Amino acid sequence: MKNKTKSEQIIDFIKNNQTTVFTTIGFTIIIILLIIFIYTRIQVVNANSSDKMTMALQYFAQTQVEEGVKMLDDIINNYSSTPSAYRAMLTKANYLYGKKEYEQAKELTLNVIHNAKPETVKPLAYPLLIAIFDNMENTEQAIETSKMFTEKYKEHFLVPSVMENLARLYEVSGNTEEAKKTYTQIETLFPNTVYAQRAKDKNN
Repeated sequence: MKNKTKSEQIIDFIKNNQTTVFTTIGFTIIIILLIIFIYTRIQVVNANSSDKMTMALQYFAQTQVEEGVKMLDDIINNYSSTPSAYRAMLTKANYLYGKKEYEQAKELTLNVIHNAKPETVKPLAYPLLIAIFDNMENTEQAIETSKMFTEKYKEHFLVPSVMENLARLYEVSGNTEEAKKTYTQIETLFPNTVYAQRAKDKNN
């Protein structure tokens, strides 16, 4: 008896298992279509939230603050899973900080730090959180948050300014030794910068 080729074996298998084969194919097609639908939906939602974020910023730029805040709330409430939602939270937190509504600003900022996507948004929230603690006269927490940031994001462009502010916080708290140490670190880590020059002036 002639041995069947691989192709013939496959054809025979399909003939003998038509229900199973076509059910599997149908299921696979449904899964692929579902994935395409979800991906497309995500892209549409992200685009819509991004457009709304742009509109919100335009409102603020035109001093239409109330409309801007409403748009931010719309993004936060209705597009919570998008990157724009966390940018909206950070923008609203800045707005609340300016109004001295520190508790609400802190809550939004912590949400960004803990949950924001993409990850690049998270470090942008730390300086605001530090300022919030500072203005709430919680110098100890402002110092701890500053140290957390500089340890976690050593290469971030905000590190020099956060360290400079950390030295100031040490001075405010009466810890002149740590303040001097921080100024020295700034001189060492960021030579030939305005931060290094200011740190040198402070240490002299």
